[in-house]
Amino acid sequence: MLIATFGVLGGLALLLILGIALLGAVVGKSGSAGAGGGSGSARSGAGTAAEPADRGHVEDVEITGCEVDDVTGWPSAELTITNKSSKASNYWVNVEFVTSTGTRVEDGFAATSHLAPGQKAEKKVQALTKVPENVNCKVTKVTRFAS
Repeated sequence: MLIATFGVLGGLALLLILGIALLGAVVGKSGSAGAGGGSGSARSGAGTAAEPADRGHVEDVEITGCEVDDVTGWPSAELTITNKSSKASNYWVNVEFVTSTGTRVEDGFAATSHLAPGQKAEKKVQALTKVPENVNCKVTKVTRFAS
């Protein structure tokens, strides 16, 4: 019985390791970079110009709103994610909130799964930290992989 238990546990451990390796390989793939714009309320701003070298599939994401709530002081970004690939895909979108001087004061993410080719999803990235001033919203990285 003990040998059978170790055999099953060993098999599960091997599957876990293979799954992590496969996930790392899939997440490590990237595509061309693009730019995300923004708009919003009186306490809002557009994306900034500085961009890291590998931002993934940012061309699939548009910032449709960027604001700081007048009551809580928390920043948020409204996104539209469009699957521009030929396969159903999952998305992980990283967004940062930066001041007019370029200081990142908060960040957040949005995720969606099984988005069909050409299909759109509307998501909100909500930070839970009060920010000292108006912010700009910027998509920093988009990870897309087939679902």
